[in-house]
Amino acid sequence: MAILDPLESGRASLGRHVRGCGMGQSIVVVKDEPTLRPFVARNLKARGQSVKQVWTVTEGITILLEHSPDLMIHDINLHDGRGWDVLRKLSKPPIIIISTSRVSES
Repeated sequence: MAILDPLESGRASLGRHVRGCGMGQSIVVVKDEPTLRPFVARNLKARGQSVKQVWTVTEGITILLEHSPDLMIHDINLHDGRGWDVLRKLSKPPIIIISTSRVSES
């Protein structure tokens, strides 16, 4: 699991963490913040990735089961659940946690 912590690294580079995905790979962005989610999606699309955006844990799991994406970029605290719960339940695809608050598994 990759945890991007912009407070520690200065400027986190999401692109560095998705280099393993080839062009046109399917990525799901699960984030409820209305400005960061489209920003991440727009940047991934500009790099040739196929991106789906959803607001909730429930939508993320539905997309995962219906489309089998190559990568998920997931928030920790969403309106209908926590990203950690998804991580504990799923072994695939790889998941990158992205959060605007300090990340703690507890």
